Amino acid sequence: MSIADLKEKLFQQIKQSDNDELLEEVYRILELGSYDKTEYPLNDDLKKSILQGKEDYKQGNVVSNEEAQKEFAQWATVNSSSLPVKPFTNQELEVVGLKKRLFTEIWR
Repeated sequence: MSIADLKEKLFQQIKQSDNDELLEEVYRILELGSYDKTEYPLNDDLKKSILQGKEDYKQGNVVSNEEAQKEFAQWATVNSSSLPVKPFTNQELEVVGLKKRLFTEIWR
């Protein structure tokens, strides 16, 4: 996709959006004028976990985003007293999902 195509696609999506939170986040990103592409070194344990995750994906050992959210919500409910912060609300999870979709679309 060319830069001109990307700009047009973003413009159309912004124009059609009624999601205030998404629009505010897009504005905030554009106002910053850059995206932090800092690379952070990965330790061996993290590299091993990433490789295991890729292998799990190849083997079909995956769950849907909806199922993962349900599992996390159940885990957080049981373990909430030991969490350093409160679990995410459904609204907060939705905002995180919107941000993820936005960044995925922008950086394709």
